[in-house]
Amino acid sequence: MNKERRGAGNWIPILSGFLAGLGLAAVLLSLYLNARIPVLVEDLMQPIFDEEARNRDIREGTILQEAIEKVTPAVVTVEALRREAAKPRSRFFRSREQEVLTLGSGVLVSEIGRLVTSYHIVSNAHSIKVTLEDGREYAGKLMASSPKYDIAVVELHNPGDETFPAAELGDSDQLRIGEKVLAIGSPFGTQINDPRPSVTLGVVSALHRDFSFLSDNVLFSDMIQTDAAINQGNSGGPLVDLRGQVVGITTIIFTEGGGSEGVGFARPIEDVVRILNEFNRFGKIRNSWAGFEAYEIRPQHVKYLGLKTQKGLLVTRVFAGGPGESAGLKKFDVVTAINGAEIGSRREASRILWHYEVGDLIELSVDRMGEVHELELTLVAHEESVP
Repeated sequence: MNKERRGAGNWIPILSGFLAGLGLAAVLLSLYLNARIPVLVEDLMQPIFDEEARNRDIREGTILQEAIEKVTPAVVTVEALRREAAKPRSRFFRSREQEVLTLGSGVLVSEIGRLVTSYHIVSNAHSIKVTLEDGREYAGKLMASSPKYDIAVVELHNPGDETFPAAELGDSDQLRIGEKVLAIGSPFGTQINDPRPSVTLGVVSALHRDFSFLSDNVLFSDMIQTDAAINQGNSGGPLVDLRGQVVGITTIIFTEGGGSEGVGFARPIEDVVRILNEFNRFGKIRNSWAGFEAYEIRPQHVKYLGLKTQKGLLVTRVFAGGPGESAGLKKFDVVTAINGAEIGSRREASRILWHYEVGDLIELSVDRMGEVHELELTLVAHEESVP
């Protein structure tokens, strides 16, 4: 009896060890499965994710292709010939004229053959040739221009009353930083026997860029910055959104080597639309005029004129019979704001006034030796001005 009990007691440690081993195995299996299951799920989901990515790429590629196909028929190559004085070989020779060819791009904006390009391409040109995407060539005539904003309107010589593909104009005010855009143009000009334009893809890098310091004659303000490659020959071509709508006209690039370095700028299409509206309505581009001249305030102005403020623009001349005089503006007044927007430089004033057209009423906040006056001024066309 005791012998049997001793035999049964010997099984207890064995059973305990067996159970402990099962427990350890269960723990190890649990740890293995916890580590492996996410991998298995990821392996199972990977084909789904890859398929979604491929579909997304296909959809985006389709959108890009549709936008390109929609606008490229309206993109043209512009060649302008001008005569310039050649530098004489020595002081014993007279200067002579030489033919200079400028290449650029443009975009048709009406079915009658009217296009928009950069003014610097066609300025002072005695001959303009326009080549369409399909290879058709036409003589172009400069109809109107805005040198200040580097925009020109050219019309094709169309004796056969043909109709032309016209690009759809978008809304540059709705652009957002990071939005994808296309730069389309002819960087090769006529150097290759292929009139079809080139397309580059990028994003809107920044909005409302101001580079007015680059030129005394051209106002580079409120520009659209993009990293879409823009090269020489692209100037005047369209910047296009993914809807295939023109949102800007490419104008300048920042470069050290002469080629694209991912810093290009376009004139917002809203500016171009205003110019087109002026031309369509009046047959020319009228420049608005306020009838006075004003400059930044300097310390000597404050000292010698006894000015009560150092912020604003000092009026140095009011033209007789002009809108400034009619509004009651006087010499040595300080214009501190235009329509409630404070100004401290001529550039700021120009940028504000650009958004108003001939006939618009603007309100000037004026400091006159410490007294504040609110004056109403109606802008007139420059040719109506009194010299």
